This record gives sequence, structure tokens and C-alpha cells, in this order.
Amino acid sequence: MDKVKVLIDTDIGDDIDDALALALALNSPELDIVGITTVYGKTDVRARLAAKILEIYGRDDIPVAIGSSKPLVNPEPKYFPRQALAVDKHFFPNIVEENAVDFILETVSKYRELTIIMIGPETNLAKALLMKPKIFNNIKIVMMAGYVSQPFPEYNVKCDPEATSIILSKNFPKILVGLDVTLKCSMNKNMVKEFRRSRHKGVKFLSKLIDIWMSYSNHFPILHDPLAIAVSFDRSIVELKPMYLEVELENPSNRGIIYLVSNREPNIDVSINVDVNRFMNMFRNRVLGKFIEYSH
Repeated sequence: MDKVKVLIDTDIGDDIDDALALALALNSPELDIVGITTVYGKTDVRARLAAKILEIYGRDDIPVAIGSSKPLVNPEPKYFPRQALAVDKHFFPNIVEENAVDFILETVSKYRELTIIMIGPETNLAKALLMKPKIFNNIKIVMMAGYVSQPFPEYNVKCDPEATSIILSKNFPKILVGLDVTLKCSMNKNMVKEFRRSRHKGVKFLSKLIDIWMSYSNHFPILHDPLAIAVSFDRSIVELKPMYLEVELENPSNRGIIYLVSNREPNIDVSINVDVNRFMNMFRNRVLGKFIEYSH
């Protein structure tokens, strides 16, 4: 079976789920990861964290491109991605010189088929689409974004709603993996303990990131972004429903809310349900399963 060529666009370093998503992708033989791009504030720091995880898993052949720190309209965030404190200062040769937008354009042109998995604000792809819209006839999108069943502005969309709106306006195939399904997919205390007890260097590093994240969070990790990774190669793990979605851009109190528009030709397939047990078992078996020989 041919592998799915994927480019992963991430704001790794804030919520822990980006790092866990990258680990799932690296442990999924269905995927051929052709590049990582970083987005939304301190993107150089985020690139170093992504490169560190790739290095630990023996995949420093995968290029990492530094992306847009500032959204299209919203101000640039100033906070530091605290998980990046786990990364030392050494040189990562796979962090490329070209910026993420140029890297996306080059990668889209290079491959006949490409799936772009967006697990952060969608700024990089939106900028690429504005520059060369005609070359994007060979891509599919899986995006962790939105909360269709609730009038609530999900984080990735809220950070750059104009970017999300641009992507929704395009005709290429798109799958939305939003809070409607991801909130059902949470790690528990026992799984966190399994990370902490593993002797595998990759899992140990992830455990370190989990501990940093839990020092400023009040719940166990929710696997928003790993679910998007899983859907990129196995869409049967969710139930999809075609819908026409738009993003509220004008009303300040509702800005960033994704909402359904009735009686319009669908522009995206929306995840409305998820096989939680199947996904959680997949995640555990792939990220932890090979490395269940614990330290004592």
C-alpha cells in the first residue's frame, strides 16, 4: 500500500497535543512525513522543539521550516512556548533556511498528491494560497479546528480566523476534526503514568513535555491533534458529515466562531462522532506499545 505523503503544520510547544501528534505520526507506517512547518508566535523556538523530537526518534531527515509568527490580522502573540525549555541549544541541521510559506509552495509543487495536516492556526497555508492559488489542485486537508455544535471560538480558529476563512473558501477536499469529537479523547492518569515509566528515549522526552505542560494546566492531555493525525490515514475512525461552514469575522463578540450555513453546497467534511476506544487504543499501542518495558 502506498504511504500517504503528509506535511504537518503545527504550533508545537503550547498545548501538549502537538508533540503527541508528532509522535503518533512518526509511529504510523501509513504516513510518509515530507516536512514540518511551525506557526503562531516564536516559530523559530517551535521549530527547534519539533526538530528535537524528530532527532530523538531518529528522523532528522525530515525538514522543518519556520513559519509565520503573526496571524493575518490578529496581533502576534508574545508568550514563550514553555515546552521548548526542554530543548538544548545545539544545532539542528534539518531546520531549513526557507520560510514555511515557500516550503509549502515547493512541497505542493513537488508531489502529485499531498495531505496537509493543520494542527495549529492556519496562517501558513492561507498565505501560500494567497500567493499561488492555482497550484493547489493536488492537496487534501485535515484540520484540527472549530466547534461546530457549539457557539464557541475554538483556539486555532480564534488565533487567525481570516486564515481559516480563506481555507474554507477553497475547493480542495477538506476534513474538519473539531472539539465536537476531540474532547471525547482524553488521556487518563494511568496513561500518564505509563509515559513516566517508559525507558524509551522518545517516550521519556514526551513525558518530560507532559510534566512541563501539566505544571500550568488543570487537566490530563486531550488528544485533539493526534486525532487529526489518525484521520489523515484512517478516516473511518470518525463519522463524517458534509457541511457548508463559515467563520465569523466581523462581530467582535463572536469572532472566530465556525458556524453551519444551511442550504449551501458543502465545502468540508465535518467529524461528528469518533470511535473513542479504537482511537485511544491506536494511540496507546503506537506511541507506547512498542516501549512497554518499564524502568523501575
